[in-house]
Amino acid sequence: MHGILIIPHKSRLKTDMVSHFEKHENIYVKNRLRRLHVEAIHSRLDNIVDYVFKSVRNGKLDLDDILILPKASSELQ
Repeated sequence: MHGILIIPHKSRLKTDMVSHFEKHENIYVKNRLRRLHVEAIHSRLDNIVDYVFKSVRNGKLDLDDILILPKASSELQ
């Protein structure tokens, strides 16, 4: 599985995302998830996005299988 996590410059997160996942790995790595690799992306964004979407391009996944979180505030009650 692959994913891209986009964090706004102004967020409630008090540290960078890589440090957050390293510090709280025990929260995320459990059940069937064996490891988690997180790194900041600063260049080659088009190649990264293409790589993540290779399963869609190869017909293994459909665009309907993509999950975008969180919901927009207009979708919340």
